[in-house]
Amino acid sequence: NYPHEFSLIRQDNQESIPFTTSCFENKVIFNTVPPLIEQPDLDGVLLTARVALLQDGNGNVQEYPTQWSFLVNVSPVFWDPEDLYDSGTEGQAHIVHAKLKNTSLLSKAFSLDMADSPLISYPDWLTPIQKHGTILSNNEYSVDFNIAGDLPPGVYTGTVTAMVDELPVTMNVTFEQLAHPVNWNFDPSAYQYSMTLVAQFSLDGGNTNLSTDTRDVIGAFVNGEIRGITTIQYVPGPDVYRAFLTIYSNDQGGSNGEKIKFKFWRALTGVEYGAIESVTFTLDNTIGSVSNPTILHPEGFFQIIPLKKGWNWISLNLATTDMTREHIFENLLNSPTNNSITIKSKTSTAQYSPASNWNGNLSTLNLGSGYLVNLSNAPDTLRVVGLPSSQPLSVNVGTGWNWIGFPRLNEEPVNTVLADLTKVQGDLLKSQDRFSAWDVPTQSWLGNLDQFTPGKGYKLKLANAGTIYYEASRGDSYDFNPYAYEYNLNVTGYADLDMIGERHEDDFIIGAFIEGECRGTGVLEYITSIGAYRTLMLVHGNTTDFGKPIEFRFFNDRTGAEYIANGDQLNFVADGLVGSVVAPYLFFLNPTTGTSTVIEDGYQMEQSRPNPTSGRTSFGFTLPNPDHVVLRLFNLRGEMIKEIANSTFDAGHHTVDADLSYLPEGVYYYELLSGNFAGVKKLVRQ
Repeated sequence: NYPHEFSLIRQDNQESIPFTTSCFENKVIFNTVPPLIEQPDLDGVLLTARVALLQDGNGNVQEYPTQWSFLVNVSPVFWDPEDLYDSGTEGQAHIVHAKLKNTSLLSKAFSLDMADSPLISYPDWLTPIQKHGTILSNNEYSVDFNIAGDLPPGVYTGTVTAMVDELPVTMNVTFEQLAHPVNWNFDPSAYQYSMTLVAQFSLDGGNTNLSTDTRDVIGAFVNGEIRGITTIQYVPGPDVYRAFLTIYSNDQGGSNGEKIKFKFWRALTGVEYGAIESVTFTLDNTIGSVSNPTILHPEGFFQIIPLKKGWNWISLNLATTDMTREHIFENLLNSPTNNSITIKSKTSTAQYSPASNWNGNLSTLNLGSGYLVNLSNAPDTLRVVGLPSSQPLSVNVGTGWNWIGFPRLNEEPVNTVLADLTKVQGDLLKSQDRFSAWDVPTQSWLGNLDQFTPGKGYKLKLANAGTIYYEASRGDSYDFNPYAYEYNLNVTGYADLDMIGERHEDDFIIGAFIEGECRGTGVLEYITSIGAYRTLMLVHGNTTDFGKPIEFRFFNDRTGAEYIANGDQLNFVADGLVGSVVAPYLFFLNPTTGTSTVIEDGYQMEQSRPNPTSGRTSFGFTLPNPDHVVLRLFNLRGEMIKEIANSTFDAGHHTVDADLSYLPEGVYYYELLSGNFAGVKKLVRQ
């Protein structure tokens, strides 16, 4: 009951840290609110405490203030680094190496066994080799993870959460599975003349979304013969990526020179493209420059199908504007093998010979159908340029034998592809060299044919007619290379699919875009501990992206529908944290109220009133039955600020009041948990 001065200040921004004081054994104790262990944003921050004007029992006043500083160590155990990047090659075993560091004075046990806690998690493509261990004081522990052996090319992101002292310790993992490098062998010493080209290639058909991956390859070709090859290179001065391609010939060229066509290969996906553009070879000519490169636009992918002499079971996974037999088999007709070709579907056939050209009633080919192709003289390779179907594809199959194809870019399990069919004992699936049969007791296809492979044809025997459904392809617009960016932003979000009239979370790919360029992808994962779906994703960027708005898009892989999220605008910041599992960022908001609707099984969670608030606010909710209710408030970093309620309420409508005047201005989220119900809403403190 006398004037005194106590303070606790952050040295990085001079903000005050809330605290209370108490006395114990002739000492003044500062108790932060909440405790430091619950404020991970203070980890590594220097705090300064100050005490002045204290009095003793005799009224003597402290002559000089006491001041001391300390570095907060909230999380003595952490992953190093917390954002782990690694890469491997398709089809090869790979181990990811991570480290848990312990900076405390005590040994710490950790667990990565999901049976120990519902908070422990890791992606299904990443499996820890060591699930338990003890980290010695001021030491580190190596934790290794196996990458799934059948992981197709692409970029994969996920979160690894271990438990230490009953607290989660999280690491973000980005793994890039690389395709096998393209094999374009070339010997320039076989040619006398050359010309040069400064080029780039488009990832989406436009002129701005260009390759920034130095493993990507561009090749020049004349009638299928390679005449030059190079990779994308970074040019530091203008900060751009360019390909410097030397093209070779034994013809000096000019107006009647050889026609040069181009292909480019993406290391990220292992997919080969043909380019729309071509040039005429002219000795010592130079086309394009660093400031104005020639941009090559994709004509489509190359589907490459090796063919043996004799019969081959094949199918197509790319469509072109011309699906006639003449166009599809064009490169075989110009081949020096001089083959005669026979094509068969289940119901029609056609033949080609160098002497009589094409004959027969099989005039066009279709995605989803299987074909038998016979070469008369020698093996050859079928090359088809096209694009995957941008629309969902359905293939009707009848009772008895069906000749089917596989119109997808990557392998998929037989049980997944044929999931919508009504199967019975005796149904059979065959490729040219493998087969599987439907097994009623296990409700699965059993045999040595367990994957559908692009380019192969199949025969399917069914007792019941049905339809095979293939999802739409999202193309290249959701591809990105995380290694092109120095920084990233964590976003943990929730999507109320009712807002867009959708139901199935497993159908969606989520993309984060900055100025139309994909900077990260995620999926909706089911979190067992809360009984709800969340997406945990990284958004990547460089210093030039700081402050730029992020657009989130939801792509339905099954229907091809795409939705633009309308949540609160996020701008890119380095190493930011937006949302958490319990207080996620809301991707979709009600256009009228600006809030998500949370009504489920008789439970109703209302928007706090008033909102925004400058002090006191009320939280309303309705229960269908008497139940225990937990109501908690979180900041944007996902840290709990206040437990507003934790008790049992009767059935009916209830209102809980809270004073939030002590909170800094900003956006907060509050969570209501009761029974099997979980809801999240936001409020604004102004």
